[in-house]
Amino acid sequence: MDMIIAVDSQRQITEFNRAAELTLGYRKKEVLGKHVDMIYADISEGQSVHKSTLEKGKHLREIMNKRKNGETFPALIAASTIFNNKGESIGVMGVSRDISEQKAAEMVLRDSEEKFRSIFEESRDAIYISSAEGYTVDFNLSMERMLGYDREALLNLPVKNVYAIKETRLQFQKFIEAQGYVKDYELQFRKKDGLIIDCLVSATVRNDRDGNLIGYQGIIRDISESKQAEKDREEALQEARKANKVKSLFLANMSHEIRTPLTAILGFIELIEDSTHDKVSKEEKGFFEIIRRSGDRLMHTVHSILDISQIEAGTYKLKRESLDLVNLVQDLINEYQLMVAEKNLKLEYESDLDSAFIMADKNSLSGSFSNILDNAIKYTDQGKIIVSIELKSNQYVLSFKDTGIGISKEYLGRLYDAFAQESEGYNKKYQGIGLGMALAKLHLDMNQVEIDVESTKDVGTTFILTFKPEINPVRKKEMKRETTKVLPVDKPTDLLQVLFVEDDPNTQKLINIYLKEQYTVCFADSVANAKQQLKEQKVNLVLLDLSLKGNEDGLDLARFIRKSKQWKTLPIIAATAHAFTSDRDNCIAAGCDDYLSKPVKKENLLEKISKFV
Repeated sequence: MDMIIAVDSQRQITEFNRAAELTLGYRKKEVLGKHVDMIYADISEGQSVHKSTLEKGKHLREIMNKRKNGETFPALIAASTIFNNKGESIGVMGVSRDISEQKAAEMVLRDSEEKFRSIFEESRDAIYISSAEGYTVDFNLSMERMLGYDREALLNLPVKNVYAIKETRLQFQKFIEAQGYVKDYELQFRKKDGLIIDCLVSATVRNDRDGNLIGYQGIIRDISESKQAEKDREEALQEARKANKVKSLFLANMSHEIRTPLTAILGFIELIEDSTHDKVSKEEKGFFEIIRRSGDRLMHTVHSILDISQIEAGTYKLKRESLDLVNLVQDLINEYQLMVAEKNLKLEYESDLDSAFIMADKNSLSGSFSNILDNAIKYTDQGKIIVSIELKSNQYVLSFKDTGIGISKEYLGRLYDAFAQESEGYNKKYQGIGLGMALAKLHLDMNQVEIDVESTKDVGTTFILTFKPEINPVRKKEMKRETTKVLPVDKPTDLLQVLFVEDDPNTQKLINIYLKEQYTVCFADSVANAKQQLKEQKVNLVLLDLSLKGNEDGLDLARFIRKSKQWKTLPIIAATAHAFTSDRDNCIAAGCDDYLSKPVKKENLLEKISKFV
């Protein structure tokens, strides 16, 4: 309702309607005859309205009114002059309305517009509004920066001119008109300097009240840098894969090129030793032992370097399985008894456990045990080494305790660093390259086994390994089997035939000497030659290396044999210088029945073959 208030020439109130009572809080009788200034927040404003109305006959303006309780509010007043019968002005009548809600709505709208404009202008992404005719009608500063045009140039530039491929504009428009809205549509734009940039556009159509298309609006994000970064990452990933492949090939070649000649060196030394056993002195017999130990030392060094390189390259594959820790440790003790006896030490085993089943990778775990025990023997000159297993707090605890030289507190922090040794330089006291404990720690970490060390200089060292038991192992402790030694037999009239596939002539000669007393041996240095031999010879077993002449390898031959009807049951043993765990797994997966890593020992080879023929 509108307020109606009339005043006389002296500006005293003569009319005050019900709406005025409700809005201002006064009763009519309270204000009649009173000066109108009482309802204005600013008296001078009221006087100005009165004066202007008398001068012009009418007046319209916003003014601040005041209620009885002192509260002020905005009002819109339309005032006009009151005349008598003679045409003389006798007062002023005003019709006014409380516009508080309208003003509040305007303020909210203004705030909203200001916030929108702030977001619009400060956005890092380009924001635009375009017409149906193909021109931009509004855009933010980021749009100017992104395309390199100033505002005036961009307003006069047809939108089609900023598309790198003009045909894509029509495709984009058809797509957005069909969908009404599109998100992250990838387009290429051309900047003022000609540079093409990759962008993601999220946009919507603009329609009038009748639903007619009047233009488009949207947000453009420059993704050129992220696209380049993605390309760089992909290229870096490809380079890393190439480098990793090169490293893997290098490791495989290193293993092959060192183990293969070592097979011949150690094998022929063994043959010479056997053939001259009764013809050389005791001192000269020691020469053979020196050569054998030196070869073993070299092999151990190479194997350690290759192992740690494989772990660092991320190509070492764990094969977790159920293992009996008691059996593993007992085998280890038996293996090292001779080495301990040669130093006049004692190696003792202590445990009340019949079995201790865990889940772990056998090869890496055995390797870590061997490295720890190697060090214990190396650094202990007198006394004994005690290996024990016990169950503590529902965990298996394996300890290696020696009475050796101990480890200084200063060196303990570097104990697991690769190539680190407490005694270094030209005056170092012990052999080795400092990889044993580094490898042991890496292998144990891979198997989630905790390792702790306690050591006192000149007193001894104890390594403590903690294992989580396997959950609910359903098995009994397996009986240990004695190794079967293949004894020489009289040469039969019809020997079984072994096909040895190997490209190294020295290794061929050595294996022939190993086998000729019990088997007939034929040879091939490539897959093609091997296939020919299979056709021409009655082969009872195939012994093969992985690296061969030609474009095919030993695994290709194994797969060929397993797929053929004629030879698919033929026993295959891999005897190779590729000695990583993954190589063994690859051999078995390709169809090999068993595996031997070079250097190959005669008794091991004969034992393997005897299992199949």
